[in-house]
Formats: sequence, C-alpha cells, structure tokens
Amino acid sequence: MNDLTTSQLDRQNILNNSIAIKEIEHELSNYIGGTIWKNQIWFTKEYLANFFQVDIRTIERIIESHNKELTLNGYKILTGEELASYKLTDINVGQTSRNLAIFSFRSFLNVAMLLQNSPIAKKLRSQILDIVIDVLTEKAGGHRTYINQRDPNFLPAAFTTEKVRKGFTQTLSQYVNMGPYKYEYFTNRVYKCIFLENATTYQKILRLKSKANLRDTMYSEVLTNILDSSRDLERIGDHGEALLHLTDYLIKKKVMFSESALEELREIYQMTLNFIKEALQSVEENDIQLADSLEEKHKNIDQLERKLRKTHISRLNRGECTPQAGVNFIDIISHYTRVADHAMNLAEKVQAGQI
Repeated sequence: MNDLTTSQLDRQNILNNSIAIKEIEHELSNYIGGTIWKNQIWFTKEYLANFFQVDIRTIERIIESHNKELTLNGYKILTGEELASYKLTDINVGQTSRNLAIFSFRSFLNVAMLLQNSPIAKKLRSQILDIVIDVLTEKAGGHRTYINQRDPNFLPAAFTTEKVRKGFTQTLSQYVNMGPYKYEYFTNRVYKCIFLENATTYQKILRLKSKANLRDTMYSEVLTNILDSSRDLERIGDHGEALLHLTDYLIKKKVMFSESALEELREIYQMTLNFIKEALQSVEENDIQLADSLEEKHKNIDQLERKLRKTHISRLNRGECTPQAGVNFIDIISHYTRVADHAMNLAEKVQAGQI
C-alpha cells in the first residue's frame, strides 16, 4: 500500500469502508473529544490543531490543498440556522461567529492521513491500518492473501478481492453458455494454470473439507492453518516492535505518566506476558487443556483493558495526565490486548486440533 499521506485512492478506500470506520471510531472513542451534533461527532479546526499538536495554520493549509477531498468526507462550513443550532451544543464557539468550519469523524481521519509532520497523526495512521487490515481479514473468513500484512500489495488486493470474485462469476454467468457445470469447469482450468492440479485434487492436498466451496478455495491461503499461525506470530512481533518504537518516542519527548498509570501498565504487561508464554506452551506441547484454560484469562485481559481505559479517562479529567500521555497510554494498552488476541488465536488452533 502507498503512503496514506500521498495516496488519495488508498485514503478513500479506507474512508469508504463503513465497517472499518465504525471499528476505528469505537477504538478512539475513549480518548477523542468533539461535539455531538445531529447524532454525529464533530470537530473544529482548533480542536484538530490541539489534538494533533500542530499550528492551526497547518490545518488551514490542509483544508486549502485538499478541500474537495475533505468535503467529500464530511467537512463543511456552517452558517445561518445550522451555525446557530451548532452553537447550542458547543460552548467554545464564539456567539459572534458568522461561519464555522467543522469536521465529521471521517474528515477527522482524513486530516490524520494527510498530516505529515505530526507524530500523533502518524501513530493514528498506523492504528487505522491495523484496524482496517483486521476488518478485511475477518471479512475474508480469517485468511490472508499475503503473509505480511504490511506488504505494499496487501490492502489494495484485499479491497479488490470481492470485486474480482464477483466479476469472475458474473462473467461466466453472462457470457458462457455451458449450464451449471461451467463454474466447476473454469475453476479447474484456473487451478491447472496455477497449481498444475484440478480443484478436487488440490482440496485433497490441503485436506479441505469435502463440502468446501471449490471456487472459495481459489481465494483462500495455501496451507491456511500454517499461514494463519504465522500471521499471528508475526503480528505479535509487529506489536512488540511498535511498543519499542513508542517507548523510544516517550523517552525522547520526555512524556511522563502518573505513578498510578505506570502501575496499571505494569499490571497489563505482566498479565499479557504470562498469557503469551502459556499460549506458546500449549502450541509446543499440543496441550488442549492448557489452551482451554486460556479462554478465561483472555477475557480477563479484555476486562482489564476496559477498566484501565475508564480509570485513565478519570485521571485526564482530574488533570493528573497530559493529553499526550493519555493518547500514548491508550495506544500501549491497545497493543497489549491485540497481542493477547493473536496469542488466543494460536490457542484456539490447538483446541481445534489444527496445529
């Protein structure tokens, strides 16, 4: 995938994915503010400048250079009755203002994708990509087209997979007059070209279930279980690397956490570390009983994350932590819970007898 700051096509592909946008909004809901107006969340230029820690002129330059794109994604200027209505919900807007630029959640993300010199925007882009990749992977049935999700071709391929699938079947339906057997026939032709085996033989090689849809196997990963496990191990490594980079950033920027926040981070770190060790042990020893025991521990980590989010919001409201520390705290615990998710995937493979 191209850099989001330079590729409008990639930005729009993400912003048009309503499922991913909902998931991103859910993930960010605990540490972004905004104003609820007409049942949506909105942001002003001043809020964006403060959130991304850039000068307001930087936001204005983004608006000037990408006005059409931002407008497509919900950016608008309020005047007249709309402005009067908005003022009733946002006390920070001056009563003498005759117009006001506001950003919807999608255009807020759009700005994050465009800001090149904001560390917060850069981290947010990384989180957006993680969420979008997870959503696309889940939609595809938990399988991946590429082992490395950061491969430049992964997201474009994932966005177009469904379109290609439909195009293949629709073309056969409209232009090939061979009755119902044409789908199996041409599927086998494709398999012959790629794997030198027909689809049925390929099924046997991969030990696919007899009732598995042959055409669907064209879009499944070769040796699915092995690659799925590789994916989870790789993603655990990715999150570990991201935590190292984040720690380096915190040290360089001298970002300080309160003692209570540090204690909470130590707690979720230790719980996640123990969880990973036990998940890997269940794989190495093929210990189904140990894998079963991890289900409850996984729930405990999820519950702890929700608890820590709430307590940290309370600290922010009391002024015990800075907004920058707040964003980084949520980022850290999100990495830990995602690591636990991938470790649980490995344990579930043991439970199912797949590895």
